[in-house]
Amino acid sequence: MRTQFIKWSFFGFIIILSVLFLQPAYGENKIKTGMDFPDIMLEGNDCIEGGQYLGVKNEERFMDLSKIPAKLIIIEFFNVYCPVCQKQAPVANKLYKIIQRNPELSKDVKMLAIGIGNRQNEIDAYKKQHMVKFPLFIDPYSKSQNKHGISMIPYTLIINSERKVLDSHMGVIDNLDAFVAKISSYHKQK
Repeated sequence: MRTQFIKWSFFGFIIILSVLFLQPAYGENKIKTGMDFPDIMLEGNDCIEGGQYLGVKNEERFMDLSKIPAKLIIIEFFNVYCPVCQKQAPVANKLYKIIQRNPELSKDVKMLAIGIGNRQNEIDAYKKQHMVKFPLFIDPYSKSQNKHGISMIPYTLIINSERKVLDSHMGVIDNLDAFVAKISSYHKQK
């Protein structure tokens, strides 16, 4: 009984921290449309398995985003304890399936997500629970939040091969058809 109380107390504490630090009432993400996306080092178990999908080989625990040879990269910043991020999970899965089923997009558009403040075991549980097929990377020390100014999540970016941010979306993508149309439009530009 006492062990369950401690476990639930810890879980509640994590949720409170997520709400306080990852979704502030005021503020905005510093990375916006038109900006250059700063290079980021990806970390986690998906560096090997996800590396094949992303077109990056011989990576073990860390992967440099700039090595991904894609016309477009869709990056979602999230946290496993964020309730809005959990609502976004099935939408992100559907987006990934739409991209994979399109022969044109599947070879040129890659998708990944970064769990801000999450450790590998949390990411693994989230991936299993939400049946995520695209790579999820860890950011246990919230480097993305601190270095790149990601303060509100979920936050989805579309970047091109020159690492220019073409589009961004805060929160759940309510109109997936419109978002896919944007991706298709950006894909055709190059």
